[in-house]
Amino acid sequence: MLMELLYRFCQITQPEIGLLVGGIDYSAVSQARKRLQVKLEQDPKMKDRFDKLSNRLLQFSRGNRPERFDPIISKHYEVEQ
Repeated sequence: MLMELLYRFCQITQPEIGLLVGGIDYSAVSQARKRLQVKLEQDPKMKDRFDKLSNRLLQFSRGNRPERFDPIISKHYEVEQ
């Protein structure tokens, strides 16, 4: 998910993302993003979490910060680890 979110919200290229996540090739970033899209199509719970996280990041980027942290996303993450 990180690579897709970096691509969508940080306006950086796939080669730049590859460098950020450990020096992987841009084609590996592209393949990972494609695999994520397939998973999101097949797994409604994952898509819901991804959409919530995307919406939260979009709100932050517009300066809309919540008064307190809402642990919806982190709760899902802890359960699946």
